[in-house]
Amino acid sequence: MRIYFRAHMASVSGLLNLCLLCVLESTALASNNHIELISENFRHILTWEAGNQSTNPTHYRVQYVDFRKRKKWNYSKECFNTTHLSCDLTDEFTDPRGQYSAKAEALMENGTSVWVNYVKLFTPIHQTILGPPTVHITGYDGYLITIQPPVCHLKSPDKQRFLSLVPDVYPELIYKVTLIKAGVTNESSRILEYLTNEGNFTTSIPDLFPMTNYCISVNATATINKNPHAIPSSWKCAVTGPMSELDYPVPAVICGCVLTFGLVLMLVLAMLKWIPVSIAHTFKTTSKSETTWSGSRYML
Repeated sequence: MRIYFRAHMASVSGLLNLCLLCVLESTALASNNHIELISENFRHILTWEAGNQSTNPTHYRVQYVDFRKRKKWNYSKECFNTTHLSCDLTDEFTDPRGQYSAKAEALMENGTSVWVNYVKLFTPIHQTILGPPTVHITGYDGYLITIQPPVCHLKSPDKQRFLSLVPDVYPELIYKVTLIKAGVTNESSRILEYLTNEGNFTTSIPDLFPMTNYCISVNATATINKNPHAIPSSWKCAVTGPMSELDYPVPAVICGCVLTFGLVLMLVLAMLKWIPVSIAHTFKTTSKSETTWSGSRYML
């Protein structure tokens, strides 16, 4: 009877410990669905949520691993025993082609720890969000735009400088320019795309109306970046110059010159064709008159 009672008490104690562990887990960290890795321009922030019933102060530790190099988990020095609900892993995810994962550990006052994992693999060069680029506009002297690539948080191997998105990280960038008329709501936007391997890219937008306020917004993507959520730049506007300073009247002038030349040429050809006919007709009429006059004189 005592043996049965002790076994029963042991099972009850184990069940209570399991329930206590579940309670501690729910109060320390939320489920895996509430841990997220936010990456923008190679700046990587791991965030998580505390449990809904968490009242006691909790410390957190973060571990990360690069499965492309080795499968050893390492603690992040910046997020060791932190009280924040986020961790900056930018200095840990140094390989843009690495395959990273991370997890957070909650430490309770009684020494109990609970882990929550970021279950997805993350490759920065394919999955980081790009944008927004820096845009400058010169409107009056020709609608020129200068685009600088989005800021990059990756550092050089010697940690002395930040890399440029192009050409240090990506060989090329694709700039998608959206052009609209300011204050016009019923007109569709105009989309232009430019592929470049230059750090600072400058181009002009042709075929614009003079003295008109145009606005543009630009986002940047790369061929090998698979994240579709590029962040566009804020709208910037500029007024185009008068007609004499724009490029688009030149084709009209050329067309006018060609048309005028064509009309003159047609008139010349028509005159050249009419003159021989007139001369021949005059000569034929004169010859006939002379013959008639000679015949009449002979008859007399």
